[in-house]
Amino acid sequence: TDEYQYRFIGKPFSSNLTDIRNDFNIEFDTKKLLQEFELFYENVISENLKDVQQGVEKIVYHGKKKGLLFGLCTTSTRHHVNLVFDILQKNRNENVSEWLDALVCGDEVQHRKPHPEPYLTTAKKLNVPPTECIAIEDTMTGIEAAKEAGCFAIALQQPYNQHHDFSRADMLVDNLDHVIEILH
Repeated sequence: TDEYQYRFIGKPFSSNLTDIRNDFNIEFDTKKLLQEFELFYENVISENLKDVQQGVEKIVYHGKKKGLLFGLCTTSTRHHVNLVFDILQKNRNENVSEWLDALVCGDEVQHRKPHPEPYLTTAKKLNVPPTECIAIEDTMTGIEAAKEAGCFAIALQQPYNQHHDFSRADMLVDNLDHVIEILH
């Protein structure tokens, strides 16, 4: 069901496989499934990714006009991020990665979200105290990481994350246009 699937959002695929194994009492080769997932993920992204999430470009545009810096703090691997950037560049004829002043990927830190290390590392790369950073997150693990790092955390609530506990978020929005209002 969608409800069952949505609970995996924001968690590593390997831990999701452990949950599935336990929930359904089935055995499978985790290493093989991880390899198959990599191929599946690359195919799905290559075939379905068309553009950046609605509102992101406007946030960057308005933020850059105000002199704000932008960092991407993701649990995705550098390989996956580069794949996404390559697809976006092809589709937009623009290097979207140039919008960023810092990039921290999940395989570049010792601890992934919900640990604060990814946000602390991003803030350090931006040369900005975490308390002066705004984090926009769509998972409770991301909100947890941002808050533990000291960031102002905005939860972007979507149909796929309705079950997430965003009570620690400083603000809850259902679309990124609300974030643009903050920048004005």
